[in-house]
Amino acid sequence: MARTTRRRRRSTNGKNAKFSKAIMALRKMKSSDRYNAIRFANDNFIRDLCSKINKLRRMKLTPQQQVIVKKYRSKLKVLCNRQSSIKKKRQTLSQKGGILPFLLPLIGTAIVKAVTKKL
Repeated sequence: MARTTRRRRRSTNGKNAKFSKAIMALRKMKSSDRYNAIRFANDNFIRDLCSKINKLRRMKLTPQQQVIVKKYRSKLKVLCNRQSSIKKKRQTLSQKGGILPFLLPLIGTAIVKAVTKKL
């Protein structure tokens, strides 16, 4: 008789809570501090941030937000593309006055909704 293996589901509540705290801290920073924080961030944080950005495609956006998304369409493609290097994604995120100030409020609300939905 063959032995079946069970995969255990990993709890992501702690990871999401930690990530949401980091996003909220980024929202409150000045642009120069945010630039340095992204520049020296862990690669896993950049990957998580890009995966959350990728999930924005399925969110309902207001017409004003859709206009801004269209404006930054090429940068969003770089961030959502799995074949883009972490270095390129980090460079895109760390540009002063770039896409990150627009994305942080959207990602923050999406994470809060996801965490409260699981609880």
